Amino acid sequence: MAMTEKHMLRRVQLTGGSTLIVSLPKEWVKSVHLKPGDYVVVMVQPDNSLKIIPAHKRKEAHESILYIDENMPPSIAVREFITRYLVGYDVIKVVFKGKTHEHRVALRNVMVKKMIGVEIVEETVDTVLFQCLAKPAELPIRTAINRMIKVSHYMLKDSIKCLRRREGTLLKEIIERDDTIDKFYLFIVRQLKSVAMGMLLPSEVGLSDLRECLGFRLIAKSVERIGDHASRIAEVLFEYANPLSEDLAQKIEKLGARVCDTYEKTSLALSKYDKVLAHKVVDEVDKIRGMEENIVRELMQSEINVEEALTARTILESLKRIADYCADIAEITVNLSVEGALEKEGK
Repeated sequence: MAMTEKHMLRRVQLTGGSTLIVSLPKEWVKSVHLKPGDYVVVMVQPDNSLKIIPAHKRKEAHESILYIDENMPPSIAVREFITRYLVGYDVIKVVFKGKTHEHRVALRNVMVKKMIGVEIVEETVDTVLFQCLAKPAELPIRTAINRMIKVSHYMLKDSIKCLRRREGTLLKEIIERDDTIDKFYLFIVRQLKSVAMGMLLPSEVGLSDLRECLGFRLIAKSVERIGDHASRIAEVLFEYANPLSEDLAQKIEKLGARVCDTYEKTSLALSKYDKVLAHKVVDEVDKIRGMEENIVRELMQSEINVEEALTARTILESLKRIADYCADIAEITVNLSVEGALEKEGK
């Protein structure tokens, strides 16, 4: 074996008349505790290289211990907790020291509002044991993305409905739905990180290869941001005590309806890897930007009160950003469809 840094060269040998074999590096075998008779998973990468993972490693339950004392701000404790969830730990043991009631409450809240399948399985005076019971097969990436899109799409549609008639109860409900978007998003990131670290195969999360995993990681972030902006529209309408003036509301409604329609087309293009429709989405977003600029220009020249102008400006900015994220998703859809076609041609 020749070895330079971390690159190992192995000679391909012929055995049995037609079978080609390559021996595994001795140092690597020792480091991953492989024994004769054990299995390894061989993954073909997009560039036709191979990735080898010990089968037992992928089945091990990963556990992490998080130490929290009264000097740690609760916000940092929450971030540390979420990070361990995203990295793929199945069990997170939290050890508390000192006056940490606020920290416990914060972790419980984030578990309920932001995490899928995480439960408290054991609790003592100074420890809490969290375990993620959700399995990748129960919620594949595509299914999770589709649910994110559906929830965020209705958040947007319902927010637009409140432009003329302020409905406080509905607006509060829209804002709360953003937690559902975050739940799906964090679960998707958790799964994709597990694939990247070799703990899961792409097929176990419903995708074909690492190329597709990368694309869906970017798509998930765009959908999560769309949910944030739909929630932001609901927030500013809730904070503004009155409905928008009739003429202004009508113009924003028209823009909002166009953004909703574009988002729906974006979802359809993604589901079918339809690059023709995806290109149309990108072109449509250019027109939406022009519409938004015209409304902003007219808004600056109008004589409405400052509070209403600021509310309208925030809504318009969010609608434009949602359209921009639709274009991002459409462009990724084009890339995935083209790369998929090239892969088929190469076979």
